[in-house]
Amino acid sequence: MSYVVLALFLLGLALVFAVIFIRANVQQLARTIRYTGATLAFLTGVLLAARGWMLAALPMFFVGLAFLGRAGRLSGYFPWSLGQKSPRQSSRVRTSLIEMTLDHDTGAMTGRVS
Repeated sequence: MSYVVLALFLLGLALVFAVIFIRANVQQLARTIRYTGATLAFLTGVLLAARGWMLAALPMFFVGLAFLGRAGRLSGYFPWSLGQKSPRQSSRVRTSLIEMTLDHDTGAMTGRVS
């Protein structure tokens, strides 16, 4: 009987997380996943180093640091971090039939078909 109660509890918990996931802001969700993954990789590297497995610990440690740096918290401290993107970037494509311009800041696309 306790297995049935546990299964129902886990099913209800999964449904609550599914509703939260569906209603979440996409940018905030991506940022949360990035921070969580980077922190887990960093902590896994620290744990492996504490256990004496340095060959496995160093890559995990540096992957965690790299993703934390790209995530923005440590962007000024590491040379491999991406930092802030520069404003007013656009891409232009021109062929014999079409000419298109994409504004990276707004996502607006303009063009002409010949």
